[in-house]
Amino acid sequence: MEQPELGNRPLIATARDQALVLPRAEVAQVADLARRGLNVLLAGERGAGRTTALHAAAFALREAGGRAEVVDAAPARVLDDVVAAIDAAVARHGGDAGGGGVAAGGGALERVRRWRALDGSVIVMLDDLAPELAQPLFGRLRDELWQTPVRFVVAAPAADAGAFLTPPADVFFEGRVRLEPLGVAEQLELLGRRLPPEDAERAMRAVAGAGASTPREVVGLARQALVEGAQHDELAAAARVRRERVERLGPAASRLLAELEAAGGASASDPRLLERLGWSRQRVAQVAAALEAAGLVAAAPVRGEDRRVRRVFTPLAVPAPPAEGHG
Repeated sequence: MEQPELGNRPLIATARDQALVLPRAEVAQVADLARRGLNVLLAGERGAGRTTALHAAAFALREAGGRAEVVDAAPARVLDDVVAAIDAAVARHGGDAGGGGVAAGGGALERVRRWRALDGSVIVMLDDLAPELAQPLFGRLRDELWQTPVRFVVAAPAADAGAFLTPPADVFFEGRVRLEPLGVAEQLELLGRRLPPEDAERAMRAVAGAGASTPREVVGLARQALVEGAQHDELAAAARVRRERVERLGPAASRLLAELEAAGGASASDPRLLERLGWSRQRVAQVAAALEAAGLVAAAPVRGEDRRVRRVFTPLAVPAPPAEGHG
């Protein structure tokens, strides 16, 4: 092992990163479905490892001789944006337009129709697509997509899966896979792949009983144990307090906290956060204030590129004492 890997970054489709990836039955299932020419929706909770799983499936498909392209759809704001990003990926595999390549430019429908000229099947592994773009892409353009040799594996948060499975987009996804919580044996293997044996054993002792179920939670608790020196009883107590406070605040707080954890923090006016939640800025600010009062997030003023100062809410790994008078 070159060095321990305790960061939050997803593991990508390279041989080095794949040596660190926990083998999961869901990844094998995704790769098998995609290999059979089916479109797949991969859903999972925040921190469940959707991006890592997507890259692992892409790596497996390439190793088996398939053509898989991972496309980050996070920057896309409108349909033309995401289709252009996919177009750039599939164009690498050629067609009969422009002397062997798919021609650049054009609107979404024009681009999709040109994919019919692709030389063989291409599997697009689409990550972080805004849920409001699911219907325009997989609903409105469904029949056009079916006429191309492009097949899709789409990773989506479990909370957003409904947007991808609303008719007419629902029948587009012939395969549906959900990333399940990690068991104790899987958590141990995950740490064993990322850490030297002595550190993995120490981290697992600290993680045990802390209620972790996702790769992000396991790695975060291991980081607290190894880097910050947190003990097992401290981590278990912090996890218990955290669960109790979130449950007391209700589903809205739980959802916002999950989004903040996924983003590493955000302001109440962050457009991506507002799009994902489907809330108003005022609603986000209200729920974030409740999380802050409960000691689950910290808020700090941050000056943005537009020179405006906004309060950015960042989740706390160890809950702070709640504000006086907060239940």
